[in-house]
This record gives sequence, structure tokens and C-alpha cells, in this order.
Amino acid sequence: MVDFEKNLVSKLAILGITIDEKIQDVLTLRNNEGVLVAVLAGPSPYFGDDLREGDVIHAVNGRRISTVEMLRSELDTLRPLQPIVLQVERNGSLMFLVLEGA
Repeated sequence: MVDFEKNLVSKLAILGITIDEKIQDVLTLRNNEGVLVAVLAGPSPYFGDDLREGDVIHAVNGRRISTVEMLRSELDTLRPLQPIVLQVERNGSLMFLVLEGA
């Protein structure tokens, strides 16, 4: 299910999985699009709020994302160490995480 090269989102130091029908069958989500944080892949280059394994990322700086590729692409548009606001679903609750460049 996870391929390191395909699923690595290095800017967030995570391995992400695009939400698909298999994952939708296992998880109860408010929104069935996004990227599941499968594994924390190292120390984050950001400080502030932390992503956790099991979080589902639905948006980056207000822009909806639905695949790992979209997440990487959206992060690539940001200036180095620009603050990021992620809309995340955690344990059934929607929240915003603010990540600041170190």
C-alpha cells in the first residue's frame, strides 16, 4: 500500500496515502478526500502544531487537496519556510494546524 518514493512528502516529513475506497471502508471520515498520514518519516522542518499518524490532511492554506501528488504540488508553490495552515481531520474532529518554518 505504501511505496517510500511514491508516498513521501518530504516537506512535511511524512508518508501519505491518498484516501481511496479501501481506506474509506476502514475509516469514518467527514470528508472522503485527502491524504492520510501513514507514518512520520523523520523530524519535521517546521515547528508549532504537529501532524500525527492517522491524521487526514484535507487542505493546505485553504486549498483543498485530494491526493499525495496534489499535496506535494501545493507545498511546492510555497516559499521556503513559509508558514503553512493545514486543515486536518483527527479522531473525527476537524482542526487547523499551523506550521512555522524553523
